Amino acid sequence: MKNQFGYLDICQSVYRKWQSLDTLPDTAEVLLEYSVLRLGRIGMAGAAEKSFWQNFFDSRKAEIIASSGQKRSETTTLYWPFHPGAAWLAARSPEEEELKSAGKTAAEQLLREGHRNSEGLFDDPFYPGHLSTEILAMTVPFLAWTGRSTGEFRFFDEAASQIKGYAGKLYDRISGLWHPGFLPGQANSRMWDMTNKSPLSQELYLPETGIFPGCWGRGEGYALFAISELVFELPDEHPEKSVLLALRGEMLEKILPYQDSDGMWHQVLDDWGSYPESSGTAWILYALGRAFKRGTIDREKFLNSYLKGLAGLNRYLAFDGSVFNGSTGSICPGGRGTAVDFALTRWLKNERNAFAPVLLALQQAAQIEHHTGLIPPWEEVIKQFDGGAR
Repeated sequence: MKNQFGYLDICQSVYRKWQSLDTLPDTAEVLLEYSVLRLGRIGMAGAAEKSFWQNFFDSRKAEIIASSGQKRSETTTLYWPFHPGAAWLAARSPEEEELKSAGKTAAEQLLREGHRNSEGLFDDPFYPGHLSTEILAMTVPFLAWTGRSTGEFRFFDEAASQIKGYAGKLYDRISGLWHPGFLPGQANSRMWDMTNKSPLSQELYLPETGIFPGCWGRGEGYALFAISELVFELPDEHPEKSVLLALRGEMLEKILPYQDSDGMWHQVLDDWGSYPESSGTAWILYALGRAFKRGTIDREKFLNSYLKGLAGLNRYLAFDGSVFNGSTGSICPGGRGTAVDFALTRWLKNERNAFAPVLLALQQAAQIEHHTGLIPPWEEVIKQFDGGAR
């Protein structure tokens, strides 16, 4: 299939590859389904093949509405209180009254009953006090979309509070990087039940506690996804808008020096000896694309890195839609979460959680190309950067 949206051609290949894999568990589906629904909406806004994209969107919408929102996340045992695809759709479709009502009810339940630590931050109910940037990715966008669909600031307020509280715990302002998690108290066997660690290996895990010291590329991506969705939805009159925009701008600016000469970010962001990692790179590119779309960053400062990143990501996407160099899903490998622990995990082909950020990054690029003309078509980007290689 060929049209002016070369980025969307790649998305279709990646989507078809995902469909062909029958081994993906529920933990990989929730953001994937959201990314595919959003892909259909973006395709419908294009200049070509509108009927194809309309049918694509309608099918995905029906599947999401029919599915349960209670699906577990990748690295924690926290469940989405409402399907993110449905929440996003409610925010984009004022006529979807049933979705808006259901989303509001679920968001109110999250505010009322969501498991929190002593500081009011959403944590992992399976291991109380355990914080993870993925928890931000699971809760903050949902609250932001619900705030947008209902117009009620209380949902924005909670989302902003979570970002600021998590940043105080996990964001290192000197390096400009996020640590992926925090664990209070010494880990015990309960922490590792879901990964079936043996009693012997459990005794080796986390002799010391606190911040996971490694800076995991995908963990950074989860934080960027959360704050990017929030500032995109926040009304200009919200009192935290300028503060959060400044934080997001700082995060994006400070991530640039960690991009390698081929346009990629790595499994361990501050260790170029670790492998180039596709999902973390894609999450960063998606966040850059969100800021580009709204013009909330200096586009000239970021443009070259953005295009180079798109070209670099191309080197890890196969013609059949396969995604290479995906990170093994683990918020705390080795039980310590050090840079060495993250670096020693092997990359995977078609790793289950790499599909969603790749789809989001490329569909966002398609939007930018079509609606603003700020970036060239996919094929020109590849030629400009020699397929990602300098």
